[in-house]
Amino acid sequence: MTAVKKRELVDELGALDIGAPARAEADRRSSEIRAAIRLWYPRLAAEKTITETGNKYIATVGAQENCTVITSMTEVANTMGFEQFTEAATVTLKKLKELLPKHYEHLTSTDRTGTRKIQTFPRK
Repeated sequence: MTAVKKRELVDELGALDIGAPARAEADRRSSEIRAAIRLWYPRLAAEKTITETGNKYIATVGAQENCTVITSMTEVANTMGFEQFTEAATVTLKKLKELLPKHYEHLTSTDRTGTRKIQTFPRK
């Protein structure tokens, strides 16, 4: 990649980053309003959709999404068998630390293999 193209990309990233706080605030406020609107219909049947009208926009409050959960991990493990279950099972680091705090450091390792953080600053 040429030096000119690199400079262009750095400048594009900087311009995007300058707008990020405003977008973050808009996203936060949007989530807050959506949560408030959902509270308007605590007894609405799960499969129902309803429409609300503002002065400039229309919002639809859709049906509740399906949510599937495993009802018995023990039964899954017994059905799959230990070897296949351990290949498929995922234990989060948060849950491991919660359940086995005394063994956490022994059972984990940390290396600098993650993503590099890139920050932008206006030139002076």
